[in-house]
Amino acid sequence: MTDKKRKLFFGAISWRSLTVFLLLLVSVLLFAPNLKVENHLTNFFPNDNSSPQNQIFLKTLAKLLQNSSFDQPVLLSVTANADEESLAALSKSLKAILENAKVVKKVTNANPNIFRIEHQLNSYRYLLTDFRAHDISEAIETLWSAWQLGVVLDKKDSLSDPTNQWLHYLKGSFFASRLPTKDGVWLVPQTKGRDNAQALMLIELNHEAVFPIVSIEDVVETFENAHKSQQVKVRYSSASTIAYQARKQIQTQVTVLSAAASFIVLAFLFWVFRKPVWVLFSFVPLVAASWLGALAVYMLFGSIEAITLALGIVLIGVSVDYPIHVFSATLKTPSQKEQVWRVVRLGGITSAFGFLVLVVLGIEGFKQIAVFATVGLLSALMMSRMLMLDMTSALSNHEDHTLLTGDKLQTETSKNNEYQLRFVWVGLLMLLIVFLWRSPVSWQDDLASLSPVPASLLKQDHELRILFSQPESTQFLMLQASSVEDLLQKEEALTHQLQLLKHQGIIKQSLSLSNWLPSQKLQEQRMQALPSRAELDQLIAHQHSPLNSKVLKPFIDAVENTKQLPLLTLEMFKEKAVDWQKRLLPLLVTHDELSKSEWTGKVLLTGISSGAAMEAWSKQNQVLYFNQRAFVADAVQTLRGQLLNLSSAVLGVFALLLLWQQRSVMQAIDILIPVTLGVLITFICLNVWAGQLSIFHLLASLLLIAIGIDYSLFVQAASVKNKEYDSAHQAAKEILHSVPIAMATTVVSFGLLLFTQIPILVAIGQTIVLGVPLVYLFSRLYHRF
Repeated sequence: MTDKKRKLFFGAISWRSLTVFLLLLVSVLLFAPNLKVENHLTNFFPNDNSSPQNQIFLKTLAKLLQNSSFDQPVLLSVTANADEESLAALSKSLKAILENAKVVKKVTNANPNIFRIEHQLNSYRYLLTDFRAHDISEAIETLWSAWQLGVVLDKKDSLSDPTNQWLHYLKGSFFASRLPTKDGVWLVPQTKGRDNAQALMLIELNHEAVFPIVSIEDVVETFENAHKSQQVKVRYSSASTIAYQARKQIQTQVTVLSAAASFIVLAFLFWVFRKPVWVLFSFVPLVAASWLGALAVYMLFGSIEAITLALGIVLIGVSVDYPIHVFSATLKTPSQKEQVWRVVRLGGITSAFGFLVLVVLGIEGFKQIAVFATVGLLSALMMSRMLMLDMTSALSNHEDHTLLTGDKLQTETSKNNEYQLRFVWVGLLMLLIVFLWRSPVSWQDDLASLSPVPASLLKQDHELRILFSQPESTQFLMLQASSVEDLLQKEEALTHQLQLLKHQGIIKQSLSLSNWLPSQKLQEQRMQALPSRAELDQLIAHQHSPLNSKVLKPFIDAVENTKQLPLLTLEMFKEKAVDWQKRLLPLLVTHDELSKSEWTGKVLLTGISSGAAMEAWSKQNQVLYFNQRAFVADAVQTLRGQLLNLSSAVLGVFALLLLWQQRSVMQAIDILIPVTLGVLITFICLNVWAGQLSIFHLLASLLLIAIGIDYSLFVQAASVKNKEYDSAHQAAKEILHSVPIAMATTVVSFGLLLFTQIPILVAIGQTIVLGVPLVYLFSRLYHRF
């Protein structure tokens, strides 16, 4: 290595830089292991205090989106290139394998035999159902007729429950439709809309085990490989599996794309700079900005949202432009570096203040993004300045170009921006605004627009829930009460109205906690109405079968024993409930853990034919009707309106900062007009390309504005066309040399986001890939350089 190269290599590494790098490394070692990442989508919803109802709905949505709110069973389906008998055999085989897995608590692949079931709740059957004493005689005669025909499956159970109270309770408790069965297993046959028959099963996991989802994944993969000849395909889904699979897909895709983007950008920068050390240093501000932004959020909020982390790192992507600009100026026109630095500094500070405006929304998630982006951008700016100063000392003898003085630059710039052409551009801007006003952008307002979960996983989960006839998880009624008893009585009072909804065809089924657990008041009434032993003897004597009181003694004893039972409470019910009840119970009742007194009950619904009719009915009966789709749409619309207003405010902040720096209203306007034009045309094109836009397209536009202002500043600074100043014109071109380099790295790195399945990242990628070239093009056209 020659002395000159050694100086170039080591001259940029000063003690100041080494100290900063060391401090960053120490902060990573101290705080990185404790950095807590969470995923609460409702932290990005507006804080709507307009009504208590909206506050309740927001809390409800937050609980629904928490993957750990209750232990959902895993829904699993098996398809194969085989007939139904072979598919049933495969289902039994997979069940046997899963049952041997330590992480599995229970596997169910067939309807339970409710006719022979024995359960702890059986002793409460006369309190859980409407037992009518006057029906006893007829019921006993019907039992005797069935006895003579030989269709009584269990004579002992029949003698202890001749009125079939337990069977009635179980049939009413099983909320979902009973699944079709083939050869003793759940098997949905092939239909016109379904290519293959599917064997179904439910898996209850032992959540105390380590990595239960990973173990299930391994079992499924092994099973599929063992039956490749039959083309076996296993699909499964639950809240926990979606979270795991989404995290795995995101990590895999982001890792691969990050590596690809880093390699491409590194190769491109090396081709441009031809200096490995400078190429390596160009990534230092980006890494420092990402870490310091995350650390600032952690210190202020105690944790960092996953969306903030993903979106924040993307937002900090603008910081990679800073070292490219200053390095390019230092390597090509060292004497111009201070002029370039002033432009870079203005762009960086303007962008940081623009993102800081997100704080005014008062929304937790956007506060985090504001802190992340602001701290990150300022950190990248300072790091780039430090490295530029180090490089200057290493390149102190570099050949210089003729300089363009500030006066000449300002004079030539003013000549280029003639008033009549400025009016043309303003007219074009007004036309675009009118066009967007008359033909507004189509927006995506559902929860999927906010979710980082790939659409393929959501689609698979939806299809499996249809197969299993799962109840609606996004539409239900809500009641609040001060106690469980009060809640149960309120739900019982709605029973008749819900029956009317079924008769009107507005809903198919409904389920509340009171359908399974009567209030203690109703239990007490039913207990008081139970006939005495003498009354039972008399009723039995009035029937005409040989089943007398002696034969039916188990029945009489069961009724008498019921009178001695303690009334069933919620805690008792949780212990005695049937399996499918335990799975749905956390959905039916919750309580405020802070107040310890507020209870919320949910009435689950299926087959809702009209949301508007349900809304009208709920208002009439003073019941809260939670429609997740409508609620989220309203919240996203509110948020979008706030972001649109904020975007206008950001442009205003940028204008004030540019006015303060440029000391000229016209020059500030000249910088903003091409940026605004580029952003508006980007949204028009995105509306054609993407169909529907999300709020993340809107958020990405803030990043686009920040990048665009940097480009417009550089183009304005280099806009010289007077032939009299050839050497000055060459120097101005050198100033602009870094902008195409920065644009290329931005388009390449963000372009790779288009290959992900993560809706948030795709939206950002679409906006930047399309918008950055447009903003740069309009900047060149506007300043005619």
